[in-house]
Amino acid sequence: MKKTDRTKRWVVCDIDHSVSDARWRDGMMAPEGSAATAWDAYNEAAKDDRPIPEVIELLRALHNDGWGTVALTARPIKWKPVTQSWLLEHDVPFDELLMRPHEDFRPAPMVKVSLIMKRFGNLADIRLVIDDRSDVIAAFLEQGITALQVHARRTER
Repeated sequence: MKKTDRTKRWVVCDIDHSVSDARWRDGMMAPEGSAATAWDAYNEAAKDDRPIPEVIELLRALHNDGWGTVALTARPIKWKPVTQSWLLEHDVPFDELLMRPHEDFRPAPMVKVSLIMKRFGNLADIRLVIDDRSDVIAAFLEQGITALQVHARRTER
């Protein structure tokens, strides 16, 4: 992870289903709000996801143009080593990685907006959010932030 003093243009990008093809793990998902242990197999398997090259290329282009890049995920913070390793292995540019706090079982849209508000305060610096979930997209649109929804083709396993 590269720490730099970026301009006040930030892109926030989700990980699962947005830069990583996690569809092969969808059968492992626990119901929203389940205890952390119900999600352990799903999150541990993330190390084997394939990248979604088109989204990663977009992030690289923005990063190379001076945008700050934030990887944002509703994965619990205990999975930070697995998550960072995957991002680095697939050359996904990120200046920061924001993850769900321990024992926070709120729905993903609430967690993600909360993490961004806590980190940035001034949401005007967030110029773009990229996510696969329509409820997350809607939550950021309600905050006045431009958002792109990812609908990626399945990568070959």
